[in-house]
Amino acid sequence: MMYPWDSEPMVEEELYARAIGREILRYVKDYDQHLMARQIDSDAICLLKEIQKILNDKARNDSECFYAIDAIVDAFQPIIFPQTDTLRWKDEA
Repeated sequence: MMYPWDSEPMVEEELYARAIGREILRYVKDYDQHLMARQIDSDAICLLKEIQKILNDKARNDSECFYAIDAIVDAFQPIIFPQTDTLRWKDEA
C-alpha cells in the first residue's frame, strides 16, 4: 500500500515540471510566430536546395548512394542539431 508521503519525490518533480513549462510558455508567447514561421520555411528551402544539389552531383561515383546519403545527413545536421558537435563515423577514421 502506498501512502501520500511515499510519493514526495513525485511532487517535487511535478513542481519543477510546472515551473519549467511556465517559463517555456512565457518564452513562446513572447516570440514572434511569423518570424519563426519564415525562419523555418527558409531553413527548409535551403535544405531542399542542398539535397537537390547532392542528388544532381554527377561527380559522385557512388552506385549504392552511400556517400550521397551521408552528404544529405551532413546537410541535415546543422538544422536539426544547430549547437552540437556530433562525432561522425568518418571523423573516427
